[in-house]
Amino acid sequence: MNREDLAGVLRDALVQKGWSIADLAKNSGVSYESARRALKGIGSIELETVTKLLVAINKNLEISEGDSNGF
Repeated sequence: MNREDLAGVLRDALVQKGWSIADLAKNSGVSYESARRALKGIGSIELETVTKLLVAINKNLEISEGDSNGF
Protein backbone atom coordinates (compact mmCIF):
# COMPACT_ATOMS: atom_id res chain seq x y z
CA MET A 1 0.00 0.00 0.00
CA ASN A 2 1.31 3.44 -0.86
CA ARG A 3 0.07 6.93 0.05
CA GLU A 4 -2.36 7.05 -2.86
CA ASP A 5 -3.83 3.65 -1.95
CA LEU A 6 -4.28 4.75 1.66
CA ALA A 7 -5.93 7.98 0.53
CA GLY A 8 -8.40 6.01 -1.59
CA VAL A 9 -9.27 3.64 1.25
CA LEU A 10 -9.80 6.57 3.61
CA ARG A 11 -11.91 8.54 1.12
CA ASP A 12 -14.13 5.53 0.42
CA ALA A 13 -14.63 4.92 4.14
CA LEU A 14 -15.51 8.55 4.80
CA VAL A 15 -18.15 8.47 2.07
CA GLN A 16 -19.60 5.22 3.45
CA LYS A 17 -19.68 6.55 7.01
CA GLY A 18 -20.78 10.05 6.07
CA TRP A 19 -17.75 11.44 7.92
CA SER A 20 -15.82 14.63 7.37
CA ILE A 21 -12.06 15.01 7.79
CA ALA A 22 -12.78 16.40 11.26
CA ASP A 23 -14.76 13.26 12.13
CA LEU A 24 -11.88 11.06 10.99
CA ALA A 25 -9.39 13.08 13.01
CA LYS A 26 -11.56 12.96 16.13
CA ASN A 27 -12.30 9.23 15.87
CA SER A 28 -8.71 8.29 15.12
CA GLY A 29 -7.04 10.58 17.64
CA VAL A 30 -4.79 12.21 15.04
CA SER A 31 -4.62 15.89 14.21
CA TYR A 32 -6.91 17.38 11.59
CA GLU A 33 -3.87 18.25 9.47
CA SER A 34 -2.54 14.67 9.59
CA ALA A 35 -5.93 13.31 8.54
CA ARG A 36 -6.20 15.88 5.75
CA ARG A 37 -2.74 15.08 4.41
CA ALA A 38 -3.46 11.34 4.50
CA LEU A 39 -6.69 11.89 2.55
CA LYS A 40 -4.80 13.94 -0.04
CA GLY A 41 -1.98 11.38 -0.24
CA ILE A 42 0.64 14.05 0.38
CA GLY A 43 3.78 14.07 2.48
CA SER A 44 5.14 11.29 4.60
CA ILE A 45 3.03 9.56 7.20
CA GLU A 46 4.13 7.60 10.24
CA LEU A 47 3.07 3.99 10.69
CA GLU A 48 1.43 4.88 14.01
CA THR A 49 -0.74 7.48 12.26
CA VAL A 50 -1.69 5.06 9.48
CA THR A 51 -2.66 2.49 12.08
CA LYS A 52 -4.82 4.96 14.01
CA LEU A 53 -6.59 6.09 10.84
CA LEU A 54 -7.28 2.53 9.72
CA VAL A 55 -8.52 1.44 13.14
CA ALA A 56 -10.96 4.37 13.13
CA ILE A 57 -12.50 3.09 9.88
CA ASN A 58 -12.38 -0.58 10.96
CA LYS A 59 -9.64 -1.61 8.54
CA ASN A 60 -6.45 -3.57 9.14
CA LEU A 61 -2.95 -3.03 7.81
CA GLU A 62 -1.06 -6.13 6.81
CA ILE A 63 2.66 -5.92 6.26
CA SER A 64 4.34 -8.68 4.33
CA GLU A 65 8.04 -9.34 3.99
CA GLY A 66 9.54 -7.89 0.84
CA ASP A 67 6.87 -5.22 0.37
CA SER A 68 8.88 -2.23 -0.85
CA ASN A 69 5.97 -0.09 -2.03
CA GLY A 70 5.37 1.67 1.28
CA PHE A 71 4.99 5.18 2.51
